[in-house]
Amino acid sequence: MTGIRISLQMSCLAIAVALASCARTTTTTSWPSGGNWVRPGTVESVQEVVRRVQGNPAAGALAGALIGGILFHDRGPATLFGAAAGATIGAAASQGSAESRAYQVVVRFDDGTRGMFVYQAYSPFRPGQRVELSPAGLRPMLPPQAPPPPSREQGESNAAPECTRDEDCVLLPSTMTCCAECPPAPPFEAAPASVLDGMLVENETVCSQSRKPCTPAECVPVPEGCVARAACDAGQCVAVSSGCEMPNS
Repeated sequence: MTGIRISLQMSCLAIAVALASCARTTTTTSWPSGGNWVRPGTVESVQEVVRRVQGNPAAGALAGALIGGILFHDRGPATLFGAAAGATIGAAASQGSAESRAYQVVVRFDDGTRGMFVYQAYSPFRPGQRVELSPAGLRPMLPPQAPPPPSREQGESNAAPECTRDEDCVLLPSTMTCCAECPPAPPFEAAPASVLDGMLVENETVCSQSRKPCTPAECVPVPEGCVARAACDAGQCVAVSSGCEMPNS
């Protein structure tokens, strides 16, 4: 019986000292798991909450004195000694203070609902920030990804058309020198008329500044029966020919 009584008295001592010293609160937040859902929203407010825990020496001393008397009762002077010792221990255990900071982040989701998320020590979000809730928790909303640059084929398809009709295109000379200009020859090359005009102007400028003797051009013969023309196809100048296969050498 003595062992049971002492064990019960020690339990009462621990409970009384804990009640006299402080009270603690624990908040637990759980997130749903699974799936690929995302709830976008905006941080509506961020509130700082400071929790201070102050000791109570008077209450601790009283609880300690009571428990000290219980532990040493029915023992004459030992009861007074136990009460005094218990009061000293209870008062010491109830001294001191503690402080903690938490941040309550209120989010208004795009569907009209609100949610509050609590973070210890600091807030990872600010009012007005766009966020999204996923199975992994609350996180900043990722900026939209920039569209990839257009491929070369897309760039060419989006370019301004070279022509709108066949008359806008011409066959380019096969050779061009300061002495002569050879007619188009296989393989034929078509281009807008403005390109040919630029080639002629550039050739005249170069030839007017050159002091080298003129060298006759060697023109490529056009096979007999070869017919070619410039045409506009889907906004591009193309060469259309027939009977222009070059004989094998």
